[in-house]
Amino acid sequence: MKDPLQAKADFEEIGRVRALCDYPGSLASWPAICLECGALVTPRYSNVVVAKPRQRACKYCGRRAAGRTREQNLAEAAVQTMLDAGLEPLTDYAGSKRHWPCTCRECGLVVTPKHSDIKQGRGGCESCARKVRGAKRRISASQARGAAEERGLEPLEDYPGDSQVEWRCRCLSCDGEVTAKAIKLVGGKGGCAPCSFARAGLARRKDAREAEALMNLAGYFPLTPYNTMSEPWPSLCRKGHESAPRLLSVMRQGTRCLYCSGHGPVDPEAAEAIMLSRGLQPTEDFAGTNRPWRVRCLREGCGRESTPQLGAVRRKTQPGCRFCAKYGLHLAAPALVYVILSPDRATRKIGICGTNSSRIAVHRRHGWTEEFHIRVESGEEAFRIEQGVLRHIRKTLNVPARLGESEMPQGGWTETFDAEMVSIAATKHLVLTALTA
Repeated sequence: MKDPLQAKADFEEIGRVRALCDYPGSLASWPAICLECGALVTPRYSNVVVAKPRQRACKYCGRRAAGRTREQNLAEAAVQTMLDAGLEPLTDYAGSKRHWPCTCRECGLVVTPKHSDIKQGRGGCESCARKVRGAKRRISASQARGAAEERGLEPLEDYPGDSQVEWRCRCLSCDGEVTAKAIKLVGGKGGCAPCSFARAGLARRKDAREAEALMNLAGYFPLTPYNTMSEPWPSLCRKGHESAPRLLSVMRQGTRCLYCSGHGPVDPEAAEAIMLSRGLQPTEDFAGTNRPWRVRCLREGCGRESTPQLGAVRRKTQPGCRFCAKYGLHLAAPALVYVILSPDRATRKIGICGTNSSRIAVHRRHGWTEEFHIRVESGEEAFRIEQGVLRHIRKTLNVPARLGESEMPQGGWTETFDAEMVSIAATKHLVLTALTA
């Protein structure tokens, strides 16, 4: 049986506390006040005096003491890390991620690296690091001469000592004089440029049989013997058109026959025959494959004039007569000219559509609101009004398209403009002016 008074004295002395009651027992919690921080704690006598005599009775002070011990250990380890890296700390350790003023033992300069960088093998004295890197990259005279011989060069003068300086040499293949840098020679580059170009040309060169096979694979049948890759090679395409593509272009781009792709030259008689086969009668002289050509539709009940391009008609990417086309806006039927607004992007747009079209509804699903629309007698008139308004906005007011193609997935970005630069009143005035013009 322990003496209660002696137990209390031992408890207060070892635990550095003041007991608030008499000895309650070895395993019972004993209320006490910490003499260092004044906190109320309830340690056990057995833990403070018997089991862990070195442990503080106050758990709060114990945690702080353990933290200070850890910090001290970290600081000592950090100092040792800096010393091992050749750096002498000038201040106490403040943290792994903070700059730490140190003196370089090698050159005496004051540097401020981070402990975390030094621990990972980075940082340190940049001046000494540059000297080390320079020493590693430094090329000796024997290394430079050996690299020059490997590249087929014979030095004509002593090595200048600087790997970045031009070095006069003689090419052992063509006997020409060249200049080279030792740093490039050691890296496997440099040498005689003419000989290098010749070797590259030989590596890319094709023999006649391989060249003809490549042309056949691309749909060409040569008419003359093979010469070089960069010269035009007269050939026939699968449809019998004669052209002269270059083998290099065929290999790189898969060049198609100009005539089959709709870009080849056409004589006026052949051009007129193509238009007549599409039901179109030219009313003016032929000006070029990709230029508008005024024609008259020969279909019964139409007879209207339009200006398609021969190349587009031949490739079937443009209808012959836009009034007879079975897709897009019907130019002979009633149509709408509409103006819509995207408030979030301060953008206004003019457009045209058929009276039964869902075009405005599509725009509405993408966040646009309709401001107004007018009905006209034909799609041709609607197209004229739209183009007249856009011409005035682009040319006279100098207002560019507000949106890009990616910002209008439903299409129509080319007819957009800044809503603040062209107000709704101004837009309506332009539409009505074009309508009465």
